[in-house]
Amino acid sequence: MRDFDPEADVEAASLTMEQKETSAQAFKRMTPCRKEFFSWRYEEKGSFKQLEAQKGVSPAAVTKAYKRALAAMRRKAA
Repeated sequence: MRDFDPEADVEAASLTMEQKETSAQAFKRMTPCRKEFFSWRYEEKGSFKQLEAQKGVSPAAVTKAYKRALAAMRRKAA
């Protein structure tokens, strides 16, 4: 069992809240296509193959849009 450290717990909670806010801001600035692909992957837990079939786009298009969305999120978080 870990010892309770109020300062560490508050700091961790604050950091988590900041990370969520930063991610939300980065998501708002994404293009609609990137938002859709990112949401599909993380919120709906869909596969790229499912998205390719649903949208009728190439595997390269899905992968490229997803990687760009992820890179944007990481840049904002840095």
